Amino acid sequence: TALSRLRVDAARLCDSLVDEQTTALFHKCGLSAKLAALQTAREQPGVQLAAIPSLEPAAMAALMRGFYALLYGTSSGASGSSLMPECERVAEEGLRQLVVRRVSSNVSLAHRSLFEAISEPHNGYAQAEPHVVLHTPAQVDTLLDCIDE
Repeated sequence: TALSRLRVDAARLCDSLVDEQTTALFHKCGLSAKLAALQTAREQPGVQLAAIPSLEPAAMAALMRGFYALLYGTSSGASGSSLMPECERVAEEGLRQLVVRRVSSNVSLAHRSLFEAISEPHNGYAQAEPHVVLHTPAQVDTLLDCIDE
């Protein structure tokens, strides 16, 4: 029926918006490249992540500072504006909340993945860890309102 086609189309558009907004956020703070490098490095057993040039502690600390600045709205161009401007344009309240919740969840999962990788002793970040990850996954979940009810 026409209604079911509209629902399918709306779901596809929602999925597309979530993917695009997540990608834009990751790109804005440099997270995309680091997540790809992290995934590649994790596939190589015995490799210490902190020894890889793009994943050394200084690079990861800079990445996380940019990530946190974006979350707190203190990065250039983010101050006073929404973290997810395209999501805010969705007119229907329920759909907008769904999209924002899904993007927030993606951001939270990416942070959790980085936090876990940096926190694992065998990855070589033990000395630098307090200076690299300033917030726990639970704190980021709270900030993004990703806490399961």
